[in-house]
This record gives sequence, C-alpha cells and structure tokens, in this order.
Amino acid sequence: MITVSIDTHSETEDFFRVIGTPKYRYYVQPTEVKSMLSAYFRKISLLPVYVIFSTYHDFEDIEVLLKKLRQPYDIQRLADTCTVMIDGKTVRYHVPLFRMQVDCINALQEIIVQTFWLAESNCSYIISFSNNVRVTTQITKSMRNKHVETSILQIDMNVPATTMCMAHDADGFYLFSNEETYSSVEKVYNHFAD
Repeated sequence: MITVSIDTHSETEDFFRVIGTPKYRYYVQPTEVKSMLSAYFRKISLLPVYVIFSTYHDFEDIEVLLKKLRQPYDIQRLADTCTVMIDGKTVRYHVPLFRMQVDCINALQEIIVQTFWLAESNCSYIISFSNNVRVTTQITKSMRNKHVETSILQIDMNVPATTMCMAHDADGFYLFSNEETYSSVEKVYNHFAD
C-alpha cells in the first residue's frame, strides 16, 4: 500500500532546505519505504543516481561495503557535533556525510539495503537523479543558548531534478521534481506502485 499527497510539511524539516521552487512537491508514504525504493530503482533503471547520507562516528562497515562494491565515495564532516560515550570515555565528533554517484543498479540496490537503517534512525538520507545537493553552514543558537555552527543540506531545484528526502523515521519521503513525469499525484503513485 502506498499513499501519495501534495507536500505541505517539508518546509518544517530542519535537516534540509529546498532552494528554488520545484514544479511538483509530494509526500510519498508506502508501507515499507526501503523495499519500495529498491523495487522502484530496479524498475526504472535510470542512472546515475546520487546518494547522500549522514551517519555515526563508527562507519567502517559502510566503507567496507562501498569498497566491496567498488563504489567511489566522499566523506565530508559537517559542522554539527555529537557527543557519545564509548567504553566509558566521552567522544565528540563532527557528523560524517557520505556522498556518491552510483552508476550501477546492483550497487545502488545493495547500498539502499545495507544503509537504509540510517534513514530509519533519523540520519539525513537523500537520493537524487541530479547532483543538486550542497552543504552550507549557518550559525544558530543551541538549547543552551550558545551560538553554534550547524550544517544544512540544500537541495537546488533551480535545475532539472528529481530528489527524494527521507522523512522522520523513514516513515515516507518528500519528492521534489521539475520533471513532467511526476506532474500529478496519479503519475507519482503509478511510478512507485508495484
């Protein structure tokens, strides 16, 4: 089962910002996002796809996966910091952000299957058909009223693009597009329905 509706909430998300005005904005909520995305990409077989996700300090397993797939990637450290306890020691780190251009459908399938738990645990997770996601840094006030640097993922919709941003708990995703193939709720539904 899948529900598609016009997006009315993406502007309240705090981990990404849409730059420009996409022609079409939807919220897509399937029963199971990971399996639906895998089936969708297998069906359309349109490459390259750009995958961007944040993770935690211990990301060696992701690097092992990407090396096994011979998938090139970049890691960028965001301005945001996290503090965790490891073996009784406090560890503070800047949030890592993986970015990659995926040119192989089998690699894309494996990346989604093996990393989608990050989206389900509220890490940023974006998939786009264009290289239109940038990171900017801004100064905000923390909960302790201190000025801190935070990073925002900016999705440039001033270019031809279709981009999917996973929502909270990966319950669904926002779909932003300038392409006519996504010009109605019915067309979006048909893209993602089995």
